[in-house]
Amino acid sequence: MTYFSQNDHMALLSSEMNRQGGENGLQRVFMRMQDLHRDLQPRLRKLNIDLFTNAKMMEDVTTDTSACNTHSEVMTLSYMRSRTQAKVIEGIMGRDALNNSDTIEAQRHPVIELRMSPDGFAIEFLIAPDAWYDQQNVVGKLTVQEHRLALYNLLNNLSGDYRVGFWNGAHLDDMHLSTEQLPPAHVMSQWLDTFAAGRDWFRVGIWYEPEAIELASENIVETVLTHIRELYALYEFVSWNSNNNYHNFYKRAVAQTR
Repeated sequence: MTYFSQNDHMALLSSEMNRQGGENGLQRVFMRMQDLHRDLQPRLRKLNIDLFTNAKMMEDVTTDTSACNTHSEVMTLSYMRSRTQAKVIEGIMGRDALNNSDTIEAQRHPVIELRMSPDGFAIEFLIAPDAWYDQQNVVGKLTVQEHRLALYNLLNNLSGDYRVGFWNGAHLDDMHLSTEQLPPAHVMSQWLDTFAAGRDWFRVGIWYEPEAIELASENIVETVLTHIRELYALYEFVSWNSNNNYHNFYKRAVAQTR
């Protein structure tokens, strides 16, 4: 039996809210996601994965997603940098003067998102355009050929059929690459050149159909942990910190294009 049933997925459809029991269905999905987080959190700490749930919300589970700017029929768990680190980054981005409510916005940071939708369950690392400071760091880092090759190897060594792309939306887009069939490194390098910081989404994730065996009640925690552990290597590779700072490389690259 899968952890999330087909009815759980269907409960996220807006049309279901007009049916008797719609709210109860959503509450069940919410509680299942909360329980999943409670199972994951201590395991993440033991693996030294330095990620925390969405810092702006009173609840860990939300109906927001960093995968798009429009409303979507989803329920998510967003794992990101700590609140202290997030406030530092948002201060650098100039949001401290505007942020009187002292909230942190997940879409302004790299996240590993667990996303439940009517058509499936996604586990995805992504950086939205609003996280432009980290996106610029990605572009700067990838001006160094050694790091381009390192990113290619990270993607090529992922287990499972991950999807890579720059699209906007909560659902899998046809315009993606598969890690099981990555193009040669030089072709991948040309494709990376099309990424624009502050415009595109940078995303790597895996999508499961409802009731996939990997999401069975006895399998789901290990499945999710495996994917978070792999995606965390990408998270560490691209996320800005004082020891992973390539903004001068980005500024140099921008100056050369003018």
